[in-house]
Amino acid sequence: MGRDISLFSDFHQGENRITNYCGLILKMIYQESPVAFQETIVNLLGDLNTGFDILPVFHQQEKKSSSKTAKSIPDLILRQSSFNIYFEVKTTDWFYEDQVNRHLNNLVEEFKNADNKILFLLTSEFNNDIRDRLKESISTAEEKNTIIQIVTFEEFISAVKEASDKYIEKGRYINSVIPEFEEFLDRSWLLPSWKHTIDVTPCGATINEIKKGMYICPATSGAYNHTRSKFFGAYWGKSIRFISEISGIVIAQKAENGCVSFSVQWSNIDEPNAAKNLEKEAQERFQNVEQWRKDELDKTNLRIFVLDGTIDTNIEKKSKGGIRRNIYWYDIASNTVSDLASELENKDW
Repeated sequence: MGRDISLFSDFHQGENRITNYCGLILKMIYQESPVAFQETIVNLLGDLNTGFDILPVFHQQEKKSSSKTAKSIPDLILRQSSFNIYFEVKTTDWFYEDQVNRHLNNLVEEFKNADNKILFLLTSEFNNDIRDRLKESISTAEEKNTIIQIVTFEEFISAVKEASDKYIEKGRYINSVIPEFEEFLDRSWLLPSWKHTIDVTPCGATINEIKKGMYICPATSGAYNHTRSKFFGAYWGKSIRFISEISGIVIAQKAENGCVSFSVQWSNIDEPNAAKNLEKEAQERFQNVEQWRKDELDKTNLRIFVLDGTIDTNIEKKSKGGIRRNIYWYDIASNTVSDLASELENKDW
């Protein structure tokens, strides 16, 4: 049995909570301004928009007649298009055809007379692979006058913000909620800000591990907590000595029987079997650490950064003092480690 969208959701599963929040934002926008809601949907449809319009249309002195009734000219007619919109929300891009087709069939059959029938597939990152996988479903939808649109959370929040800025006056409550919602999406790693971030971390005592393609720290919060980033900067002696691309983070955990298990915390690699390959890579690299590091597993789980493409740098911190814990540089423009090295040379510490 379905539930109404609510501020007081008791959903615990990640995708259900995120779906509730997305629905809540849309609900609040509609309550604040139907035209802003309409603009949000139009923004999400992009080039696929075929005239989505939910606002009433007003006509005067319009002739009405049919083969069964006499001609009639009402003084005023108010007409409104009908619509039905489905959202399928995934925190990854793994939409599968069977589920999409079931949504599509239900949308077409149950709401066959609706003027606008739309199935949004909301995901964290868009890959052309999704469209290829769902090519037949998208084609079938077009034949049935229905739209399937793949939308990222970044596009979703952008559409919401654009419509709000355009149609909702400043100072309204919704204008304070939207930035909080965007921050929640970012904290949940559903926005791609991590792709433009470097995690600069003091690690002079473990330089040998960096050279072996990994950075390791206790898998705890506080000083050892790390936000998802694309790049890693190994810092000591008032300079970033190495920069690397982060393939992902793997958690190493020792069981009571002494066996060590490896599980992916997050992966920056968009490939089939990425998680399995990362676990294997982390396990192989961990075999090369010193014994004190292996013994550390008796006390705490370990967070293993799998680093690739490492290059030497000497990006000096010219201001006074060092850094005691990791810091983040955002809005990185570079896509490769070599380009990043040039970009960071011009950074003002």
